[in-house]
Amino acid sequence: MAVRSPSAVPLDSRTLLVVHPPQGVEERLRRAMDPLRSIRGFLSAAVTRRDGLVIHHTFKNTREAAGLSAMAAAMLGAARATGVELGKGALRYSIIHFTDGILLIQDAGPEAILACLMELETNLGFALSRMSRASQEIRESLDQI
Repeated sequence: MAVRSPSAVPLDSRTLLVVHPPQGVEERLRRAMDPLRSIRGFLSAAVTRRDGLVIHHTFKNTREAAGLSAMAAAMLGAARATGVELGKGALRYSIIHFTDGILLIQDAGPEAILACLMELETNLGFALSRMSRASQEIRESLDQI
C-alpha cells in the first residue's frame, strides 16, 4: 500500500496521510463494505491500518475517517493488550457505547482494522455478523497485496 511521500508534502498536525491500496483492491474493499450500508442504523465505516492510517472509508470526508481510524487503532491496541495481560486470549471485537452512538471495531487481517459507527437503535448481533463477513472479505483482499 502506498502512502503519500512525506518528502513531497511538509507534514504538520493538519496533514492527512491516506494509504492507497493498489488498483483493483480498492474496488474489492468497497464491495466488502457495501453490505454494511444495509444495516439499520449504519452511519459510516473505515478500514484502517493498525497504526491508524486510513485505507478505505465511507465517510463524507477523509478528515472524519482519519480521526476515527486513529482512535479505533488506539482503542483496539489497548483492548488487545488488556486481553493478553489478563490471559483472556485474542480480541474478537470491541463495542464502545456512547450516549449518541455505537462504535464497533474488529480486526480485518494481521495489519488492518474495520471500524463501524452506528446509531443507538442498531441491532448489534446483526451488525456484528455483517461486520465479521466484511472483515473476512477485507482480510482476503488485503492478503493479495
